[in-house]
Amino acid sequence: MDIEKLIRRLRNDADAYRNGETLGRAFADQEDVLDNAATALSTLQAENEKLRAELERMKEIMRYNGIMVIPSKYPGGRSEWNIPKPRGQKED
Repeated sequence: MDIEKLIRRLRNDADAYRNGETLGRAFADQEDVLDNAATALSTLQAENEKLRAELERMKEIMRYNGIMVIPSKYPGGRSEWNIPKPRGQKED
């Protein structure tokens, strides 16, 4: 089950419960929907952890090489990178 479909299903079921359409009865396949939701959340959490680790790795590389973002003086202004030029190449 894809994430968007699962989200729609959970929201529809929650709305039906709130509106009293279920009268306190469980839906026939509610256990499967909840299992799918838990699996999807676990998968997303694992992917998020991998992406955070990759981000930290890239930050370390950038710090090691002296690369950083120079923020704009003005809110909403353009930021710049201080990427060093290769040796022997002159500044523009």
